[in-house]
Amino acid sequence: KKDLPVSEMLVSAKRSEKKKKKKKDKKKKKERKERQRMNDNFETSNIQEFNDIACHQVDYVRSCILKDTDLVDGLRIIKRTGTHFYPGRLTEISAPDIYGIVVDNERGNKPHIFSQEEVLNEAVLEMKPKAVNELEVGARVCAFWSNHMNYLHPGTVAGPDIDEQFVIIQLDDGDSRDIHIDQVRYLPENYPLVVPDQNSITGLFGSRKRDSSSHTHETNEKNRKTSTNPAKSKKQTKK
Repeated sequence: KKDLPVSEMLVSAKRSEKKKKKKKDKKKKKERKERQRMNDNFETSNIQEFNDIACHQVDYVRSCILKDTDLVDGLRIIKRTGTHFYPGRLTEISAPDIYGIVVDNERGNKPHIFSQEEVLNEAVLEMKPKAVNELEVGARVCAFWSNHMNYLHPGTVAGPDIDEQFVIIQLDDGDSRDIHIDQVRYLPENYPLVVPDQNSITGLFGSRKRDSSSHTHETNEKNRKTSTNPAKSKKQTKK
């Protein structure tokens, strides 16, 4: 009879221990679920953030189209002149109607005068891709062909090069080559092909007859760059 209370105490202790263990397991399970929930939320948040960044990046690329609200003093732009694009900065002459464009590396450093309409129709924001993987095949761009030329040639992305810093671009004038990412600028999506005019080209000072000597000089410059050691083209990393 004296042993019975002891037995009951042992049973009670075991029951109490089981309850504590069950409670502890339940708490651990709850904690695991909470951690999993937090991880799921974090992953979802990251995915959403990535999608937001991607969408913003697409909008950013497409925003190289100029708007009248973009026109401020010092704005970096590229201005189409004939079949080429010239990089420079905008200056306010008599805003919002008249603006000047100071072309990079041009003698005299004097602004060329344009109306707001001309600037909006013939210029785009100067925007550089940060990496080759930003450039989809078929994307419209313009690029420096040589360090000796202060203008860019319009073209279309044909694909990535073996070197991850280079991209292959098919120019609108028919030439094709690998060009370093630093020498590439965006054009608006679906920008039309720029077909060379055989009779004349438009300069910053208006139309003029195509000078056969200047045309020959440009052709020779391209040929000289492409006919030398192929590895040399990959040394033109910066303008």
